[in-house]
Amino acid sequence: MLSHRPLVLALSLACAGIAPVLAANAQAQASATRRYDIPAQPLVTALDAYSRLSGVDLVIGRALPANQSAPALQGDFDDTQALARLLAGSGLRARFIDARRATLEPAPASTGDGSRHTGPLRVQGRTAHATTPGTGASQYIPATQDGFAPKIGSERVAMAERQDGNSLLRSMPGTHSFHSRSQPGLQVNIRGMAGAGRVNTMIDVVTQTFRNNAGHGSGGPFAYVDPFLLAGVDVQRGAVSGGEGAGTLAGSANFRTLDIEDLVSDGRDWGLRAGYRHGNNGYGSGRTFAGAWRHSEDGGDRQFGLLAAASSSRSSEYATSHGQKNDADPGSQQPSSWLLKARLQPSDQHRLDLSHMRYENDFYHNYPWQISARNQRASYHYTPYSPWIDLRASFAANKTRLFYPPVEDSSYIGRRTHSSLSSWNVDNTSRFDLGAVQARWNTGIKHQSDIFVADTPTLRGANPQGRSQLDSVFTTLELQYDTYALSAGLRQDRYNIRGHVPTCSDVPGQCLEIGGGGIDVDRTQHALSPSLSLSVQATDWLQLFAEVSRTSRPPRVQEMFFEKIPLEGMSDADGVGANPFLRRERSRNLQFGANLSASSLLVDGDLVQLCLTRFDNRIRDYIKPQYLLIVHPPEVEPFVVPIDSDPQLNAWTDSLEVDDFSTTTRWMNHPGVVRMRGLELEAHYASEHYHATLSWTRSRTSAPAIEFVNLEDITALPDRYWTLDVGGRWWQQRLQAGVRAEYSGPTEEGYDFFQTRKTGGTGVLLDFYASFKPQANTTLWLNIENLQNKAYDNNASIDSIFSPILDRGNGRGRTVSVGVNVAF
Repeated sequence: MLSHRPLVLALSLACAGIAPVLAANAQAQASATRRYDIPAQPLVTALDAYSRLSGVDLVIGRALPANQSAPALQGDFDDTQALARLLAGSGLRARFIDARRATLEPAPASTGDGSRHTGPLRVQGRTAHATTPGTGASQYIPATQDGFAPKIGSERVAMAERQDGNSLLRSMPGTHSFHSRSQPGLQVNIRGMAGAGRVNTMIDVVTQTFRNNAGHGSGGPFAYVDPFLLAGVDVQRGAVSGGEGAGTLAGSANFRTLDIEDLVSDGRDWGLRAGYRHGNNGYGSGRTFAGAWRHSEDGGDRQFGLLAAASSSRSSEYATSHGQKNDADPGSQQPSSWLLKARLQPSDQHRLDLSHMRYENDFYHNYPWQISARNQRASYHYTPYSPWIDLRASFAANKTRLFYPPVEDSSYIGRRTHSSLSSWNVDNTSRFDLGAVQARWNTGIKHQSDIFVADTPTLRGANPQGRSQLDSVFTTLELQYDTYALSAGLRQDRYNIRGHVPTCSDVPGQCLEIGGGGIDVDRTQHALSPSLSLSVQATDWLQLFAEVSRTSRPPRVQEMFFEKIPLEGMSDADGVGANPFLRRERSRNLQFGANLSASSLLVDGDLVQLCLTRFDNRIRDYIKPQYLLIVHPPEVEPFVVPIDSDPQLNAWTDSLEVDDFSTTTRWMNHPGVVRMRGLELEAHYASEHYHATLSWTRSRTSAPAIEFVNLEDITALPDRYWTLDVGGRWWQQRLQAGVRAEYSGPTEEGYDFFQTRKTGGTGVLLDFYASFKPQANTTLWLNIENLQNKAYDNNASIDSIFSPILDRGNGRGRTVSVGVNVAF
């Protein structure tokens, strides 16, 4: 366990030093108004004086106007009135996020013809109130402008996206997914890296660790979440600061479910939403219901709220564009989900959020599966009247159970396994000035424990039991001076993995390194991960950024303790295949690029944004499955030969007697450097009536091909892929329609021992979506997937292994779905 004394001491000293300030500010805050006496002076110093006096934390998303002065402020005002008076004539306005935080943004100005016009908007890094503390300035976050900026809200997810989460992931640059027609679990791929822990996959900031290494499209970790309860997906590519980045190699993806604000609008105490949907070609019917209540007092400083939501649907196998169906591995599903959330905010200093989500599903994926997943999280936020303390503490748990019900006669029918994760995280953010430099310092600690249990040990297959533990101490310092921003982060991770290696079978040389097995393993590794990012606002419309970082990922239980698969009549479960000497993966990452933004480019009030990013990741000790030949002829010490191809295997076995060798497979560190690099482009255009979003990725990788398909699924990104969404809204925005075009280029696919092949590109696929509001609270929607009824193969998927009869493409044919959403 890591020593937490330095962090505790630092927080204690900080709290002791500001105790008098807390008491004074708390007394000042008790009244609705306060006395202001701020003389006329430059705007930047006036805002600083206001922040110090009121305790309101100001988040400035753009450079302040040069040579701008603030008027004198004398008298009794509440905080909102005082800030508005200081900003008069500056071209900025304040938007209060909550009672203690406000962001400054361009104020709309009136033109002679009555239309709205705003100045250039800058794309900045995530601000202090973001989900992840300490995120660097190089992250691209689209700005918003009077509601015109494009965004995917919960209603849009339910209305216009395909009925799983894969399309959401693949519509973002550098982000992909492992797609399977019959596997509803989402496996996220970022910049070519996926698998156990390379990407921190979360649901409501609860890390998902469930895996099932039985081959044929399994793997993991999988995130099980109903897409009709989603409010959005947050993806961070590259190094991730804060607790969410502990032990990750490539980034993080957080699937956010509905929250109280999604249902309850400003000025209301409650909100309801109900939805019904039906589709052809296997989609079947589904229904969703959600309700929320929120009670506010003292201008929102005191809040209490509840949310409850449920969703269920039934689907069956679909037909391709040529009418073919895969009855051997049907894609039928019966998901049901429940969501509960509560908020307790007795004052503007204390806030507690509680959430519980349960997901159940029956489906067929090489075997009949019954999945039950539960996620719980408690998050506490403490914000006293001091810029030095912004404290967050959270506890999270996930438990996912798998059962193969006895509905057929197969080798592993009756399997029961479960994975359990528990974690806690504590971090604090301080804000202060160093002369003209604005500083933000986040520091914290995280603990995470994950255990995999085979409830039926003889049926666990390639799923060894074991426990892993991760402890992390992290800190990030962000500095901003004028148009320059610098972010420096440092993380110390400690990994511990425990498990048992059974006694090996009596074959010479199989377990030379571990003395024949029958041992308990307790491995500990340490990693130091620094990061440094810099951004500069070169002009009103151009921001340049660069980031260098080092990340690492420890080996997982299923890699270190892998065992020979105990198929009846072939072998017993034993230690053959275990590799307790695996080293952690280490990645050196570089990304740089530019953000461009402008307004009123084509018409007054429109917004154009573009982000171009170049990334280059170099990974050492990349963990991969390796086929091994154990050579043990008489009177010769056994030795091991890694095999990477059929010709190499034949050359050895042809010169040996059948009794002079044996074979096995284990996870090993790849020698040398694996390089993954590419280019990402994201562009947005939005006006009052039209929008367009383009996501484009080109990538290359030197990662070794998967030699043994039964251990790990293909995780390579396509060479290139893009998504273009173009649409509009008319008739006072009651009618919306659009077309989404999607293209995926060739990718690597494993289909046999040592065998991989390049798949063809999908070609351009078109989807059409539309919605109509006959009343303000009712939305009718239509979605047509694969509008052209085009034949194609799903890329980065396992479908082709189970689709030998689908000789004209295994992708879904034209599919129509309709629905109605009612909100009160």
